[in-house]
Amino acid sequence: MQIKFNRIYIIESLQSGERRTGTDLHNDLLKWKNVQHPDFESVLKTPTNRDELFSICDEILDKCINENISPIIHFEIHGASDHSGLVLTSGELITWDELSEKIRPINHQLKNGLFITMGVCHGCYFMSKDVVDKPSLFQGIVASFDILYNRDIYVQFYSFYEELFTSFDLNIAYEKLIEANPAAKDPNNRFNYACYSAEYIFAMVQTDYDETQCTEKAFKQRAIDELAASKITFLSRQDKRAKIREFVKRGLQTKDKYFAEAYTRYFMLNDYPELAKDISYPCNIQAMKRWFAKFRV
Repeated sequence: MQIKFNRIYIIESLQSGERRTGTDLHNDLLKWKNVQHPDFESVLKTPTNRDELFSICDEILDKCINENISPIIHFEIHGASDHSGLVLTSGELITWDELSEKIRPINHQLKNGLFITMGVCHGCYFMSKDVVDKPSLFQGIVASFDILYNRDIYVQFYSFYEELFTSFDLNIAYEKLIEANPAAKDPNNRFNYACYSAEYIFAMVQTDYDETQCTEKAFKQRAIDELAASKITFLSRQDKRAKIREFVKRGLQTKDKYFAEAYTRYFMLNDYPELAKDISYPCNIQAMKRWFAKFRV
């Protein structure tokens, strides 16, 4: 995955008395990078409530449209303990669905070029709801499924961005982020952050769906459940079995069609057909699964 950016938005919404990890990252490192890279700008935003956060998202979208910026968005906000979203300074909850509605248009404008980093507890759950049923939210994300601590967040993302501006190699930058956490010495705690591409997420979800929901056994059980719910009366057992076989046959025959629709929608190929050449696997379930098997973690 290669990322292109000329601006980083740090969106920080923390509680009174807490260390301003996003502010520190901006002041100590990122705002100085325009000395070496004059076209780059680090922008710190500190919304306290829902309206302010959504206004910032609208501003970013507007600048993508009218000023052709290519941003990374970095979040420094508390994640809800039930994994449902972000908790702002005001105490308001922004659900992942609500955030998605603001982020997705930005990624669409950038032709699936938005990269997101999250100093957020449970930030990986941002991609857990209906993630492949709509156009992709981002090109890639660095976030965590776990509880994070501000002493580690600052050190790890400082190392990440310092390396990113040195080598411009995302893989090396991610490795530096992991190594900056002392707990990385323990193999069981090494991956407190994950780095996922849009391609990997789609392949992960679709592979699981194909292997659990698109088998002959799965279609048969779905047919039985649907027929039971519909309370249809059959003339005979043979008639019922024939309906089930028809359902299974139709499911197996149409799964490629529904996969192609999801692939086109997720990767925004109706709007940007030229993006097809950048996808690591073709619009084919088995080819996707072979690709995923090589990178699966």
